[in-house]
Amino acid sequence: VDLKPGFTVYQVPYTDTATNSDPQSVALFDNSGKGLTFGEISDGASFTAMILEVNPEAAVEWTKPADWEFDPADPTRDLGGVNPSTIIVGFADGSVQRLPKSIDPKSMKGIMTRAGGEKLPADFGY
Repeated sequence: VDLKPGFTVYQVPYTDTATNSDPQSVALFDNSGKGLTFGEISDGASFTAMILEVNPEAAVEWTKPADWEFDPADPTRDLGGVNPSTIIVGFADGSVQRLPKSIDPKSMKGIMTRAGGEKLPADFGY
């Protein structure tokens, strides 16, 4: 993978609450400046993304405060790319998993949101 020196493909997904205030479509982090507790991650820390791999075209300078804006209408936009078949995702419980790049957008939206109430498929089994 060609990546400019000083750039990273690992970013934190966040929600811009000015454009998306639906509580069921908010990522673990948002731009409100308000922290949250594990109890507020009602989907469960082991099912909520905290950091993820974006494709090299979406890489950012690692010292710059820039991350990946989650779009509930397009939850797989810019994801993966280092490995052609997987996306590396770090979850809020500290686990790291390789998800298939072909993941269903509905399932990825469920992973991205902290309180969406989505049920992941029984065969999700990462």
